[in-house]
Amino acid sequence: MSSEQPIGPPKWPLKFLKWFVNPIYLEEIEGDMEEVFEDYLQGHTPAQAKRRYTLEILKLFRPNLIRRFSGTYQLNLYGMFKLLVKTSIRNFFKHRMVSIMSLLTLVFGVVSFQLINTWVQNETSMDAFHDNSERIHVAVARLNPNAELTPLHVQRIFNIDYSQFPQVEKSLILHTYTQDEIKLVKNEVAFSGKGLVTDSAFFSFFDFPLLQGDKLALQDPSSIVITKSFAQKIFPEGNVIGQMLELRCDQNGTYQVGAIVDDIPSNSSITFDFLVPRHSKTFWRRMPQNLLLASDNFNREAFNDQIAALGREIARFPESQISTVPLARVYSERPFNISLFGKYGDQKNLETMKIVSITIFIITLISFVNLQSTLQLTLIKKVGVKKVIGANGFDLGFEILVSRLMYFLVAAIVAYASYQLLFPKFVSALDLTLDAQPMNSLVDILLAIGLIILISMLVLLIQTYRVKGMSAISGQLNMLKIPRSKKVITVLQYAMTVVLLVATSVVFLQLRFMLNMETGLNQTNIIKTDFFEIMPNRTQDSVELHRMVEQYNYVMNELKQDPNILAVSQGSMPIDFAYQEGWKIVGSTDSYSDVSSMVVDPSYDELFGLELIEGRFFSDSLDNNGEPKLVINESAKRYWGIQDISKVKFTSNTRSGQALTYSII
Repeated sequence: MSSEQPIGPPKWPLKFLKWFVNPIYLEEIEGDMEEVFEDYLQGHTPAQAKRRYTLEILKLFRPNLIRRFSGTYQLNLYGMFKLLVKTSIRNFFKHRMVSIMSLLTLVFGVVSFQLINTWVQNETSMDAFHDNSERIHVAVARLNPNAELTPLHVQRIFNIDYSQFPQVEKSLILHTYTQDEIKLVKNEVAFSGKGLVTDSAFFSFFDFPLLQGDKLALQDPSSIVITKSFAQKIFPEGNVIGQMLELRCDQNGTYQVGAIVDDIPSNSSITFDFLVPRHSKTFWRRMPQNLLLASDNFNREAFNDQIAALGREIARFPESQISTVPLARVYSERPFNISLFGKYGDQKNLETMKIVSITIFIITLISFVNLQSTLQLTLIKKVGVKKVIGANGFDLGFEILVSRLMYFLVAAIVAYASYQLLFPKFVSALDLTLDAQPMNSLVDILLAIGLIILISMLVLLIQTYRVKGMSAISGQLNMLKIPRSKKVITVLQYAMTVVLLVATSVVFLQLRFMLNMETGLNQTNIIKTDFFEIMPNRTQDSVELHRMVEQYNYVMNELKQDPNILAVSQGSMPIDFAYQEGWKIVGSTDSYSDVSSMVVDPSYDELFGLELIEGRFFSDSLDNNGEPKLVINESAKRYWGIQDISKVKFTSNTRSGQALTYSII
């Protein structure tokens, strides 16, 4: 006799089959499966045959073969689900006060969290959509040890050849023209916008998506690239590619539209309306910046040490220091202020808003859990009755799941609709630049609501499983007493709310103080406008210069004759913009100090009500345009320790190459 045991199918799949298959089909299916196992065993190993048998059993787990369960599971899940949905709706309206408060807490909290979170996500993802964002660096220099970082044309000013450095793959030169300095003209209609005059390597650095045309458009000196919204403004009828436009700034020319880029996303610190090829003209008057595309193994600190002392042989910059600043740090750290970057962030504000958003989320979570726990305590006797008549943990847990699913669906719909309604108002009220991203917002809202619902479910499950049936029915259950942990959580919730309210009040009061405080400047009824083009090069086009001077005189005379206009001046707004330049006293051994300076005309003091305490202001009769004369404020006089302004001369470490001596008037 053979001692070998017959090889049979595995036991647990067979038990699983007997458990779920309808008894009507069990005998036939069991016989068929044994034949499948025996047939497969003929040409395969026992292990392979058992795996095949298990797989075939799992394939049989289909609705039409599943048996009807008895006992605790006499009601199928679908019927139980329908019953619990009706019960949940009934409980919602029966305890409508707590239910509505729970729903409102969830909706308002999540919407507030998401509005702030959208801004935070935008700030933290700034410029990250460029594949090379981590490899782009801005070339900067300190003109003296005490000077601020200045992004300028390092390559030309300090005679640097980047091809000698293997760490640098490419370099890019950019000139930035603001809206009042450049415009495109179509059929004698001018369209002002921010323009970048750039090398053809622009799209090797940045990944602004092209809608029409290709990245080679900037290689053609007769082509320009414009954004989608700017194209729609100039060509509302469409058919943009190949259209001719006239460029007017310190250089004039005719260009054809070679490509269209999508609108600049809100998480881009660099903004523009159109791009002009730099090699289309031999000279552009705006000071350019150098951008570098570093290699993957770029060591910034070592590279900065390598180039720091280059160019010191130039007489004007014996103490200069050249370095680089990563693009990824420009927005958040604001190491300098140039018009290439349309906006800058604030790391402190970002960290503050992160804390605020997390605080709002925690307050919402605690409030919702507390309200739902309170509601569950009112239903404690129902839970006890269900346990006495045979309900197990699955039944009670499934009931909680269905009721919270109702909250999830209603809250998600209301929260998303509220968010979409409030988002444009939120952006407009705070003067933010944010792109609406409906799908991303929907996912974030669902995740936030889902997490809060999930945590509340876990708390309720713990409370429910601790309930003893007879104790709940008899009213002897001490769960109706407020637990110490719940008291602590409630105190924490209100403490965080009070902190937010106090912080908001402080910010509001400080803002009101800043807006209403006395600044020493007249800020009432002053209108700022830009309507003069950039002046042409005096040596290049004297006819054009004469024409613009006549226009200037005409406009100024007309404005001054208007009885409703008390004063007219030309210059920078004192609360808007000032140049950072290095100044020092002539003959002093001190280094240059970076201070704020502005170019203004003789009517500036009258317009803003400046109070002169010594000397005089600029005058058309006493001063010629461009003369090296200064008006300083009291802070500057104290800073330099000046006793007599008539005996002190100043010089500026400008980039013009001219060392002028300025007198203080």
